[in-house]
Amino acid sequence: MSSLVTPDAQHEFFRYTSGRWLWDEEAQLRERYRLFNVQELQAAAAKSVGAEKCVDMIKLAEGGFNKVFRLVMANGKAVIALIPNSNTGSPRWTTASEVATMDFALSILGLPVPKVLAWSMDADNPVQSEYIIMEEAAGVQLSQVWDTLPLKTKLEIVKDLVNTEKKLLSISFTRYGSLYFAHQGFSGCVKAQVVSDSSASLIAEIESRYVIGPTADGDFWAGERKNMTIDQAHLTLYDKFDRVAEYLLPNDGSLVRSTAWHWDTHASNLFVENSKISSIIDWQDSWAGPLFLQARQPQLVDYDGDILLRLPPHYDTLEDQDEKSRVRSQVEIDSALVIRTQYEERKPFAARANTWDGDIVPFRESLIRIQRNWDYICPGRPCPIEFTKGEIETHFRETDGWNENADFWASISSLVQRDGWTSHETYGDAVKLFAQLRAAGLRQLEGEERAKFERETRWADKTVRRNE
Repeated sequence: MSSLVTPDAQHEFFRYTSGRWLWDEEAQLRERYRLFNVQELQAAAAKSVGAEKCVDMIKLAEGGFNKVFRLVMANGKAVIALIPNSNTGSPRWTTASEVATMDFALSILGLPVPKVLAWSMDADNPVQSEYIIMEEAAGVQLSQVWDTLPLKTKLEIVKDLVNTEKKLLSISFTRYGSLYFAHQGFSGCVKAQVVSDSSASLIAEIESRYVIGPTADGDFWAGERKNMTIDQAHLTLYDKFDRVAEYLLPNDGSLVRSTAWHWDTHASNLFVENSKISSIIDWQDSWAGPLFLQARQPQLVDYDGDILLRLPPHYDTLEDQDEKSRVRSQVEIDSALVIRTQYEERKPFAARANTWDGDIVPFRESLIRIQRNWDYICPGRPCPIEFTKGEIETHFRETDGWNENADFWASISSLVQRDGWTSHETYGDAVKLFAQLRAAGLRQLEGEERAKFERETRWADKTVRRNE
């Protein structure tokens, strides 16, 4: 063990230290606490790069589901280690799938992905936890330099991101699910049959090397979802969704093909060097799913300006060929953005995931819209679902409250997230804000409504007193 890692530092390694929660903090911290053997992780990291020992270990970051460490060896080499938190739905499957997907992206598609040096999907090992040890990402994190880059460099990086998506599109599968290595062969996995114009040898390598198995996406495993306890209101909507789902799928078969995709290509997950993407990290929860659900507009090129869907009337009279090219390019890009972000038939598929946490209003809204627009979606065929007038009126009453709630959380999103998370730096301000909201609510409300509000916000008053 490195003498630089003290017992207190080890404790920091095990618990969540990247922020605070205004409510239910003990439960949140408990879900993210993960005990493991630090000495054995260091030994495994040193062995993975042929080093004698690890001489330094720091925690770089921690998201909702992982702790990320940087370990430096006696020979100067550095590696990254990932330890899943206790709240990772299925650490075994999540770890195995992430490693296989990274291998697929690196070895098959040739994408700039850190090479996995050592890993274990079984917590019954000397480290006493599932883990992944990988190369350190090459280059500098794009989020650190994006605002300072010249436009030409930004365009080169965006082009590189487009090329990355093209490579992901080059291989499709016949089944939906997460990628795993074939030699693992646990229950529920099937051969990863490929649909591609690639060479026969490459297809044979993919089909012998990987299998498609149960999805490791955390959305399917969080909290009580493992037990599949669903109330009747949800079941009724799911039944309606089942009756229309087949009609909502795109007619273009290429849009429903099973495609492995990176869902989260924001600037913090991209590293750059010499105007090129040098590394793509965070492949957890990536899986092979329907392309029309997988593909989404990268946050890096998020656009909130005017949309141009057709060539303007004066297009043919433009004499500047560069300007004509720019306008035509904008039409092509904007049309693609509309397909990605405003595809009405896609909304129920996207909204259904949030119903696990009681957020049923957007899912119901998407299905009501399907009923309303059915003649456009599937002309000549009776709509297989129906919401009564009373159900729609009730929905609209609930929508008013839901929209107000959504607007409130959007207005304070820079300070507090919906689960109560806030940074260490903003914790004091967040507590004061909710204490003020509590005081205002108690002045305005009456009767049982006031009593309920007082019970539910009592934590804010206690927190203020504790911090005084």
